[in-house]
Amino acid sequence: RVHDVEVSGAFFAMELLEGETLAARIHRGALSIAEALPIALQLCAGLAAAHAAGVVHRDFKPHNVMLCGERAVITDFGLAIVMEDGDPTRSVQLPGTLAYLAPEQRAGGTVTTAVDVYALGVAMFEMISGEVPSAASAHRPGGSLDRRWDAIIRRCLARDPAARPDVAEVVTALRGRAPRRARRWAAGGV
Repeated sequence: RVHDVEVSGAFFAMELLEGETLAARIHRGALSIAEALPIALQLCAGLAAAHAAGVVHRDFKPHNVMLCGERAVITDFGLAIVMEDGDPTRSVQLPGTLAYLAPEQRAGGTVTTAVDVYALGVAMFEMISGEVPSAASAHRPGGSLDRRWDAIIRRCLARDPAARPDVAEVVTALRGRAPRRARRWAAGGV
């Protein structure tokens, strides 16, 4: 939350978030589906709110997510852009972290909300596998990915942005049979 803005001094007074980044949590080890599900659902809710306002984050990654108790909060909108009337825009620079950049971002192409969905897919894979996806990491160490997660992650990581789901479709795919505790935690807010 932004509490105050001082334009002349160029500062924002923002909510203090206490906790750890999602990246730090992943560094300690992959999350179980039960642990990852409520986080993923909150991330979808946060991205959906940004996209509804015409904002594309462009640097979505676990380092820019704070875990504060049962809240998952998307942070660092420093590279975000606002799309004019929902129209896609051309990328004028290569912002973000390479592992989370959609193919069209890497190529300096058109930027839409689909770039955030791609990064969400990378982050979801990383949450449950402990590593970013690559051609060599198609399976979770010690076993395969959960089928439901595997299917939606593959859609999020589609090379063609038009083939990627929107975040509402990701939520629908993940909710399938969400444990009661995970549903309650996910409803806790963004």
